[in-house]
Amino acid sequence: MLESVAGVQMTKHCPACGVTLDDKPSKPRSIDQHRRFFAVVRAVYQHWPQSHDVQFSTETECRKWLTMKAGAREVALRMPLVGIKPHTAVIIASAAMKAAGAHAVAVEHKGELVVFKPTSIRFDKMGHQEFCKLNDEVEAVIESETGLKIHDLLKAIEAA
Repeated sequence: MLESVAGVQMTKHCPACGVTLDDKPSKPRSIDQHRRFFAVVRAVYQHWPQSHDVQFSTETECRKWLTMKAGAREVALRMPLVGIKPHTAVIIASAAMKAAGAHAVAVEHKGELVVFKPTSIRFDKMGHQEFCKLNDEVEAVIESETGLKIHDLLKAIEAA
């Protein structure tokens, strides 16, 4: 937020604490970086190992799982598990969310059913530095979960 005084733009500060008031997430993201991220997700979806415990029916489902696995998630539900086996609760919750088209993950944690949902990675919601960090973390998840190297995936995209 900028104020203009005598034609000179000045940064606006909180009158109570003096902190700079800026409603931009950070410098804008690069379109090229954004396109590369989605290209990598598309490539890993196409080359996802059939032997992996988790399988995806869509590229979007793959992207949301990867971003959540990389830490871009928030808790949508925490529910104590009483009178139901934790494994059964996770299966039921997962099936219900998938049927509803929700991109969320249910897990049992310390006697509770915890449902995570992905946080938004929209351009106007996630700035450049935060997206760079997420991009690096997603690439690390891809390599650790699949054994596929990002460099090889990008070559496969170019060859196609």
